[in-house]
Amino acid sequence: MRSFLRSLDIPRLIKFSVVGGVGLVVNTVALFLLTNYVFGERLYLIAAVISLEISILNNFFLNEYWTFRDRAGPTGIPGRLSNSTAQE
Repeated sequence: MRSFLRSLDIPRLIKFSVVGGVGLVVNTVALFLLTNYVFGERLYLIAAVISLEISILNNFFLNEYWTFRDRAGPTGIPGRLSNSTAQE
């Protein structure tokens, strides 16, 4: 257990958690704005899907350029983005 705890990258874990929190705020604000000013309550499901996608993209790019900046893979950003959104 101690070796596992020593192997954790605490700064990266904190960054990842912050990105998740920011994503929650982005999703909530986007849903509020889309529901109240764009689509109305009748099209709530459409607003929810769009706000979810906005927060997924937000989290992807924050993680890409801040949390995992040093771990760029061979597929490039378009490949990682398509994998990321397909998994959500």
